[in-house]
Amino acid sequence: MEKSPWFRSYFIGGYKEQAASSTPIDRFSTHLSLQLFKRLYDFLKYENAAIFQELNESDIFNLIQQCHMWELFFALNQLEKVAKKHVTNPVKALETLEGARLFQLRGLEAHCLNMIGRASVHFSVSSDQRLSATLHSFTDDSEEVMKSVSDSLNALSTSEKALESPRAAQTLTSLSRLERLTLTLTSQDIPDTAKNALNQCTHLRTLRLQIRGGSFIAPPASSGGNPIQFSHIEQLDLRKLPGSVQARRVALGALPLMDNLKDIRLAGCGFVDDKFLDDLIRKKPDLELIDLGSCHKVSDSKVSELLQVFLNLKVINFKDLKVTNQTLSWALTNLTQLERLNLSACSNLRRGLFQTNIAHL
Repeated sequence: MEKSPWFRSYFIGGYKEQAASSTPIDRFSTHLSLQLFKRLYDFLKYENAAIFQELNESDIFNLIQQCHMWELFFALNQLEKVAKKHVTNPVKALETLEGARLFQLRGLEAHCLNMIGRASVHFSVSSDQRLSATLHSFTDDSEEVMKSVSDSLNALSTSEKALESPRAAQTLTSLSRLERLTLTLTSQDIPDTAKNALNQCTHLRTLRLQIRGGSFIAPPASSGGNPIQFSHIEQLDLRKLPGSVQARRVALGALPLMDNLKDIRLAGCGFVDDKFLDDLIRKKPDLELIDLGSCHKVSDSKVSELLQVFLNLKVINFKDLKVTNQTLSWALTNLTQLERLNLSACSNLRRGLFQTNIAHL
């Protein structure tokens, strides 16, 4: 699509004016920039990415630099895609990584990190440009890469097996911006080195647990194991844990260790029933968010009891629960801090529920 004339006159005309009053070296640099902007203009004019295939690596980063300087952010996405094609091996990735970080090209940064880390660690970038990593195993390569992102990594997914060595534990504690951890448990207990490292990650705010035959809490005291504290965790995500005795023990073992817990997500958990909620009510009465979506073993009477204790709730997910109008009418009237309520697929509800006074919602 044809761009308005101001684009050509503002950028290309500006460079011509600069060239007229500069030194020969400046004019040479300006000429290069002018040629690059002509190519960029052609791309914007015809929306044809093929124009960039002729550019070498130096040209691409020169263009990226100019786009940042002139705030042409709409062109950076295409330039980033072309730059990725030049990163074909770990050496190239190391050379490109600094430029990717300098210009905040998170997609290119993740591509370089994946090339460097090989199969042991995989990086991705969320829609809000937050960097995440999945650590499959701890190797020399992954150690080097993880240390290189210690001040920018926001989320990590791994297993206790990958954290067995003291070096792995030390690397974990170096992740100064790590806020979210997804931990898959695969053995009977977590090594003490990993527990100590997790205890030192006081910047963590969200913990998601997945189970493959593991036990989150410490072993019996006689075995000398160290517990994980996690007193700094504010959100515990246990969604879709199996309905096993072990999964229930994992959840109940985690709750007393989290003094600042405000948000618990239990949707689809097979072990969540009235008895489990009795423990939750007793241990965590100050919750602000609860997700019980599709927890089919929970009764309406227990939900009613829970709501009369959790008076600070701001967000509730009761999707596909057998709750009644009477229970929810009380909640809508008395939970004055409530901001969001999900009642989709609640088949027991009747008309008239929302005639209740819910002015605070």
